[in-house]
Amino acid sequence: MGTVDYGTGTAPFERRIGRRSSADGLQVVWVEPRWGESTTDEPPREWAGPVDDVSVTGAGIRGPVDLPVGPGTKARVRYRGRDTGVIVRHCQLTDDPAVARFGVEFALLHPDLEAQVHLLVGGPPPSAGVG
Repeated sequence: MGTVDYGTGTAPFERRIGRRSSADGLQVVWVEPRWGESTTDEPPREWAGPVDDVSVTGAGIRGPVDLPVGPGTKARVRYRGRDTGVIVRHCQLTDDPAVARFGVEFALLHPDLEAQVHLLVGGPPPSAGVG
């Protein structure tokens, strides 16, 4: 896993559209990436993913430091039983040596999570402006 310390005060990764908002207790679950065909009937492993903050384009999600994803990796997170595709853009260590914070970009956002994100950022609902 490639980690970067973003405590320098510079914001090279601040490319989101709209504003960042606190996630207000939002929780997702990281779902183990599957590489190729699975030879087992066991379900993928899952890890808790407390969300620190969100924007309409992505989120900061905590997970175990040894989560098998890194910058550029496509991953899945689950919200209320529904999967959302994300791309990990960066990773940073936290004060807890077992926990990292992953900056992700939403790639395929499930409507349930999309609606929650829009509530948190105070934007129009996802269906607004369509038509």
